[in-house]
Amino acid sequence: MERELTGTGMTAGEHALLDALRSGGPRTVPQLARSMGLDRQPVQRWVNHAAELGLVVTAPNPAHRRSSLIELTTEGAAAIHGIQEFEATELRRRLADLPTEDVRTTLHVLDRLGEEFRHLANGSHVPSENVDINDK
Repeated sequence: MERELTGTGMTAGEHALLDALRSGGPRTVPQLARSMGLDRQPVQRWVNHAAELGLVVTAPNPAHRRSSLIELTTEGAAAIHGIQEFEATELRRRLADLPTEDVRTTLHVLDRLGEEFRHLANGSHVPSENVDINDK
């Protein structure tokens, strides 16, 4: 990822911020921090730097006077789109020799692991699918 961001002035954290805004739309810094599973302070730093780069702007929040909404600019949307296009192309190139079913299985396992980690972080539990890994 660092190679992809070379010359953009963005950090990996700002990449994650832009991706969160692209996928979830405008939100406040506290909302962004919660959705990213992070403290507010680093997210605020990323927002400040992304604003300096012209990638995000603050907008009035009708639900809360003192907590502005953060939204992508046209330049920010183009930047995250370009980075994600590069990532997708590179990933397809690197995985071209793997059977499609192997990729599907891997994605399923990663999704499940992500669910478990999210639930561990908030103290809940995901019911198991009652699958014995030795059956696969």
